[in-house]
Amino acid sequence: MAILLHLAQHKVNVSTPVSRTDAQVLTPLDCAEGRRWGALFTSAPGKEVDCEAYTGELAATYGEAAASIHSAAGSFEGCPLRPALDLVELIERPLHLVTSTIAHRREDVAYIDGLGDRLRRRIQAMAGLEIGFCHGDFHGRNACEKDGSFTFYDFDCCGWGYRAYDLAVFPWAFAIRESATERIEAMGRAFLEGYARRRKLGASDVDAIPAFVAIRQIWLMGLHIGIGDRFGWGWINDGYFDRQLKVLRDWEKSWLDRPSTEWLRAGVD
Repeated sequence: MAILLHLAQHKVNVSTPVSRTDAQVLTPLDCAEGRRWGALFTSAPGKEVDCEAYTGELAATYGEAAASIHSAAGSFEGCPLRPALDLVELIERPLHLVTSTIAHRREDVAYIDGLGDRLRRRIQAMAGLEIGFCHGDFHGRNACEKDGSFTFYDFDCCGWGYRAYDLAVFPWAFAIRESATERIEAMGRAFLEGYARRRKLGASDVDAIPAFVAIRQIWLMGLHIGIGDRFGWGWINDGYFDRQLKVLRDWEKSWLDRPSTEWLRAGVD
């Protein structure tokens, strides 16, 4: 709540909590499972843009809006209570959940364990990666667009961590839909071009994006397993892992070792 109000005060387009008549923004709710909390948020004008409808111009505009969030959050002085978006949260915990769930698929366990080690070492070897507040879910949605302006919401994956991870979520969204190589490249480059219009990007942060796309895919599987008790387990089956691991293998094969200067940094240098 505090970070959303801070962003709004700095003229960033975000959905914000609406104050009650007593000036509070949270309402306690007595539920069967115990006390829970509710809040009312302002609406976001316009509508979400489907991934298939993205143009280079819209991707750049989305990138500019992401940069405005990062820039404004830099002056936030509140206590960072959200979970850290570090390697423990993004890869260690998800890897444990995934490998324990697919223990019967020994080849896949060996593959994802090996890839996890490779990704971990790559990020740890990169000096100077920027740490700051992250939305955590910049996948092209979680924002409504109207008249060339995006308003963001759905900050439930937010936290303080690697800014390169936050930026990696946008090209990941096209990779997980198995978009053509040319489209992943064009959308990723346009997004970063838009971001760079508002905010400087470090070369090491851009270079880290391909690794963080793969990390995001591992994180997603861990997220789905982690919410299985609430959302059901029937869909988290071998077919699910076949699809998700294919995305991971395809990304590793085609993108992980591809120099970012060929596609991402070309748009921001």
